[in-house]
Amino acid sequence: MIAQGLVKRGWEVSYISESPPGRRGTRQENGVRLYHLPTPPGDLSFLNYFALWRVMSRIKASVYYQRVVNSYTGLTVGLSDRQGASSVWASSSLIIDCYPNPTQRAWKSRPHHQWGAISRLPAWFTDRIVAYGIRNADQIVAQTQEQKDAIMHEWKREVMVIPNAHPVPPQVAEKTEPPVIVWLGSIMARKRPLMFVDLAGRCSDMSARFVMAGAPTEQALSAELNERARGVPNLSYLGPIPFEETNNLLQGATLLVNTSVGEGFSNTFVQAWLRGVPAVSFVDPDNVIQRNRLGACVTTVEDLVQSVRHLAANPVIIRALGKNCRDYAVRAHGLNRVMDLYDSLFTTLAERASI
Repeated sequence: MIAQGLVKRGWEVSYISESPPGRRGTRQENGVRLYHLPTPPGDLSFLNYFALWRVMSRIKASVYYQRVVNSYTGLTVGLSDRQGASSVWASSSLIIDCYPNPTQRAWKSRPHHQWGAISRLPAWFTDRIVAYGIRNADQIVAQTQEQKDAIMHEWKREVMVIPNAHPVPPQVAEKTEPPVIVWLGSIMARKRPLMFVDLAGRCSDMSARFVMAGAPTEQALSAELNERARGVPNLSYLGPIPFEETNNLLQGATLLVNTSVGEGFSNTFVQAWLRGVPAVSFVDPDNVIQRNRLGACVTTVEDLVQSVRHLAANPVIIRALGKNCRDYAVRAHGLNRVMDLYDSLFTTLAERASI
């Protein structure tokens, strides 16, 4: 969305990404030139140094923008400097992106340590590359004030906050009966999808439908989810669905449930709020849910069950919260407003790179 928004404002935009085997070369999509990198095994993305160098040498951009922490954080910054270009690193998660050595922590949580310290070398090396990138990027962007504060404390860098954005749908659909309770996200442990399965089971006496969708990223968890979901008659698990289908699903939803341990600023929040759908969530980045009355914040499974029951049974409250959601999301996360911030930032950095 950022890339396509920049194209509409007259920028020439290229997009570089690891891609499935067999997809090579370049292609054009919606005015954006797409470049493909091979997908290295595991945490070995730094092996793409020369592949990335070749692509960036073809593009010769004025500004390079890289999002989330991985080897490309440092590789992009280093190669940008070699070209005399400006670089931006953007955080997408408070827990994962804003503190040192995230790859080492993830690596240590894995069950295979048969090679001892040697097995941790790729993670250690990746974190050194990440640290170089964060310390030397020309600009750092965060999604929330919480992320900004953490980065300033841990890395001693100045940070610009640019919130997530989505196109504003022209209208909000009338909510239908029975209520539809939605969960969206990748099937991974830190998002706790099984908690939503338990929620649906404990609300089986309600006249409500529970729907979840998301791509499996942890196979054992996905298998358990599929097995348990089959035993809950009021729950539908749709598996991975395209982005536009998530918007269609939220358009008719009553509530969005977020069971994650932590988030940066979930895109599903913005998608839901723009469609007048309140959130019931364990996380509340920058306290926006409580401050703007955009749903309910919970701390336990019991809180979750009670909040969903209470809100789903009260359409008047849902309408009031839904109006707050729409007003807030248009004001804070409308795509045009956020693209103004990116346009201004990239213009400044491009001018600096050309001096």
